[in-house]
Amino acid sequence: MIFKFAIRNLIRLPWRTLLYIAVTFGIVLSITASLFVYRACENTISELDERYVFVASVVPKGRDSVLLSGISACLKNTDVLAYNITVAEASGAIPSGRNMTKMPSLDDREEAEMLWLDDEGMPFLAVENLSLVPSFFDGRCTIREGTGITASGYSGEESEIVIPWWLAQKYGISVGDTLTKRYEYGKYTFFEAKVVGIYEANVHTFAEKDYPAYIPLAIAEMDLGYTIVRYMHETIAVQRADFVLNGRNAFEEFVLTAKENGFNFQKAKIVFNNSAYDSLSSEIANIHMIALLVCIVILIVGLGILIFFTIYLCHTRTKERILLISWGMTKRKVNSMLVIELLIMLIISICLGVFGGYFAADGICSYVNESVLSRAEASDAIQNEEINRNEPLFQNTSLEISVSSKKEQSESIAVNYNLKADENEIGVSKHTYQFVGTELAGMENREWIPVSVVGVTDLGEMNVSVHFETFQQNPNYRDFFLYGYVSENSPYAPKENELYTTYYINGCARDAFVRIDGQNIESAESLSQTKIYIIGTYKDTEYCSESDILLRMDDYHRLYSEHSVTTDTFYFERIGAVYTKEEK
Repeated sequence: MIFKFAIRNLIRLPWRTLLYIAVTFGIVLSITASLFVYRACENTISELDERYVFVASVVPKGRDSVLLSGISACLKNTDVLAYNITVAEASGAIPSGRNMTKMPSLDDREEAEMLWLDDEGMPFLAVENLSLVPSFFDGRCTIREGTGITASGYSGEESEIVIPWWLAQKYGISVGDTLTKRYEYGKYTFFEAKVVGIYEANVHTFAEKDYPAYIPLAIAEMDLGYTIVRYMHETIAVQRADFVLNGRNAFEEFVLTAKENGFNFQKAKIVFNNSAYDSLSSEIANIHMIALLVCIVILIVGLGILIFFTIYLCHTRTKERILLISWGMTKRKVNSMLVIELLIMLIISICLGVFGGYFAADGICSYVNESVLSRAEASDAIQNEEINRNEPLFQNTSLEISVSSKKEQSESIAVNYNLKADENEIGVSKHTYQFVGTELAGMENREWIPVSVVGVTDLGEMNVSVHFETFQQNPNYRDFFLYGYVSENSPYAPKENELYTTYYINGCARDAFVRIDGQNIESAESLSQTKIYIIGTYKDTEYCSESDILLRMDDYHRLYSEHSVTTDTFYFERIGAVYTKEEK
């Protein structure tokens, strides 16, 4: 009965009902819209922090150059999550004509000279992280076919190459084909590489040959190690180096670490790509704060207005209440009827206000996206167009604030992040070498056998017959020697009365490269071999088994540097995979 009276009163006095609903609706709509915008800004800021790739770039000043060994000062920073180093050395190029797919040979003497003296070629660059190359990072170039450089390529296990679209179209090259790489350093040295990707530029703004091919830096290290004479290794220069950091606040610490480790600021500068982030985050933070202030102000003012209108409506119905009581309705029922009327109006107002606030917030977000954020993005894009392309990496970030979901329109950049092993993990790296025997005599007539050398970060996790720390106490131990282990079933394990056995390896197969000196041809047989002292055995595991050679990770990297362009004082500490340690 009371509920029917309440409904009848609301219908009987529409102006009073509509006025109260309109006022309440406006207050709820304003508060709801500001809350939706506030939440949308929080989501957008969180998405920006999550997806934005913060990069510190080392750029040479003018005609000065930064040496490959000088990059070590930047890699010592613990905030470096990934890095890219771009190297162009020894006139690296893909030769034209038949040289493109054919390694030189003395089988046909008439065509040999023509092939070897074919000087035209398309240059290629060695990179540690293709996604951090400026043209790929800002989206101007994308992989059209294939996968791009894989983990096997980045680790130096597979010789891979990514070529531009125009080269593939001109010569009919497909993913999976084998091309020839050529270096020139007094002599021509040729290597083979497998095409794993073809990329295309979104806008062809330069000449075709301004879009080079790319190979993994780990492979280039080996190539250059066989191309450049040993004493020239420390002269390798880099075009640029880019380091992904773990946040906006890591930039200052990165510079301090580089300075403490001897980085030469006279020949290069360190620049950051924080301009887009700072511009967008500043605008979003302003909108975020405005939304919060609007919500607080309307909540306070609106609550006062709502209380005033409630008291006013109740006061205007005093005569009606007296009349109903005089007709026999109890005071409790009269008050209950008024409360029900207010609740009905509040429920209607809140439902309409929340619904309307959602769409109002969506409209506000659209306006902000089209005006404030678009201007911030355009300003940053113009700024980055005006600067030299050899300076900070420009990330094409297009943000949208949305009440429906988090929207960050730029694609997440697939960076090849560094792998690091924690205390409960073990890092494992593997590379294939050629076993040439236990002694050097007669090597030219001996079969070379591929073997995998495995490096682990924690040798203590491996079940070995002689602990490395124990062997270090032996008076015959030398820091500069390489010591390793073979499987317990290996014929090369030291016997009971032997301290160690010797194991000679080469960095590549006999036919891995061809070096041309006039009309003379040289192969990998001309290289020097590396000796590993086998001091014990290991029990087979999922990381290392059968013919594999087990080394400490430091020795693994030193061995790689023996055959590459890096040195024993500077080398890249790459880890191929990380596994969880087994509980003992």
